[in-house]
Amino acid sequence: MRALLVVLALATPALAFAQPTQVVQRWFAALEQKNFPQAMALTQGSALQRTEHMVGRLVAEAEAHHADVEVKVKHLEVRDEGGDVLVTFDIDIVGKKWFFRRVARTLAGTARFTLADGQRIDAIDGRLE
Repeated sequence: MRALLVVLALATPALAFAQPTQVVQRWFAALEQKNFPQAMALTQGSALQRTEHMVGRLVAEAEAHHADVEVKVKHLEVRDEGGDVLVTFDIDIVGKKWFFRRVARTLAGTARFTLADGQRIDAIDGRLE
């Protein structure tokens, strides 16, 4: 039993630190799950401002049309580029009202994510809106 506790204690710090690619994947997953506070918590600096602006725009447009919005990540390729994370993405922004669903906008392209401390996204360079 004591040996198990030692192993768990040693493994816990390693599990607490995600790889940069995992942080970026969690950011996209949070957007897709409409967990906007989590997406913002994964960012800081200019990346936080961009995330707040993007989420604010999605929510405002949906409210203006009395609809709901869904972020559907169709394709996501994440590569570590030695400090930065390069992402190729294809995302549908889907408007939902009653039982109707329509793709309101498609976002596709590449973006470069810079992580300042390895755990939070500090900058996002690329077209995400």
